This record gives sequence, C-alpha cells and structure tokens, in this order.
Amino acid sequence: MKIFRNIFILILVFVAQSAFASGYPDYGFATGNGVRLRESPSTDSKILGRVDESSMLVLLGEVKAGGKTWYKVEHPTKRGTAWIFGEYVDNYASFDTDTPAYKTLVQLFRDCGVTAEKARVLLGKPKRTSKRKFFFDPANQDFHEEVLEYPTFKLQYIEGRLRHVESSGEALSFGDVSVGDTTAQVLDVLGEPDGKGDEGWSYEVSPRDVLLFEFRGGRVAKMTFDNYID
Repeated sequence: MKIFRNIFILILVFVAQSAFASGYPDYGFATGNGVRLRESPSTDSKILGRVDESSMLVLLGEVKAGGKTWYKVEHPTKRGTAWIFGEYVDNYASFDTDTPAYKTLVQLFRDCGVTAEKARVLLGKPKRTSKRKFFFDPANQDFHEEVLEYPTFKLQYIEGRLRHVESSGEALSFGDVSVGDTTAQVLDVLGEPDGKGDEGWSYEVSPRDVLLFEFRGGRVAKMTFDNYID
C-alpha cells in the first residue's frame, strides 16, 4: 500500500507542476498557528516545518487534492519548497497584482527570503547582524527587529518578516533591475513610476509596499524596498 500511496503523491505533484497558473509566484500569509508544512500535497506526507499566523509565504502554485486546495511554497526558513493546506493561507490582495512592480517585489521576497533564517540559507553569513526590541506606538506593543548587513546590501526583518531592503551593488538585484542600469532600462522593465522626485523614482506596489530607485548620472545608484507598518 505504501508504494501505491507514494505513486499517488507523485501524480499529485506532477499535476500541480503542470497546472500552476500564470499568476504565480505570488505571496500570502498563514492564517493559523502551528500550521504544518509538508513534503507533498497530502496529510500523509512528511512534515517539513510549521508556520504561525501572519507568517509570510511565497506561493509557487496550487493543486486540488481530494477537492481541497494545497499551495506549493518556498520553505520560509530552509532551502527548498513545501506544501501547505489552502484553508490556512490568505493570498487575497485589494490592489493590482498583475503589474511589473508587484512581480518585482515577489521576486525580491524569493531572492532575499521572507525571514532572516531563509536569508542566511540563500545569501550566506552576513557581515554584521544586529537585533533589538522597540515599542511601536500604533500597535501598542514591542516589536523585534533583526538587520542583516552584507557588503553591498542590507535586509531588515521586523516580527520575522522582511520589511526593508537596501541595495547599492550588483550582488542583489530587484527582479530584472540592477544597480548600474539606465533610466531607460528601468522604464522598460517597470514602466512609468508613480512618483518622481529628488530622491529618485518610486513605484507603489500596494499602499504599504514601495520600491524606490535612486539615480546618479542617469544610472541606478541605489534601490530600496520599504514595507510600512501600520
């Protein structure tokens, strides 16, 4: 019976790989605590980890198994992927997700890791790490921050989620845009910006997610991502 079960799981994975919609990769959030991440879209498969409510997930695709939706995700803390039961994922967005800026942001989450643990797996040991706890008035609670500094880029994680990225070198691109690209190349990839000012060009991915490109001599000198906490 175990052989047949394994064959069935392999068939499910194959169907999932072939049925992924063009809207992926995407991102979403876990809606429960201790939600299991599994090796394949089946409750019989190996548990690869767990996530808690509001944990960010990069969604790679989905499949129906037993009439239920499963999502394939980037493992949030380890190398590789995992599967999560769809009832514990919210990927609803009230903003336009079919834009170059949104796709760039999702790729940035994939390249940097949605957690500091994943960043170390993907990018290696940082040059410097700092941690602190601070009181955030709007939420009336303490938040935990971890900053990973590499030679040409910096990543900030607050409450275990990527909130800020700065890149001033070619080691970390923002999707198809890299430091050194011309303004024409940025326009070709991302289109017209939402704002132009002394600080550069800004692309508002959502009301809380913004990509900023600073230029020097007509070329990208620095790229920044900010997720504003409310």
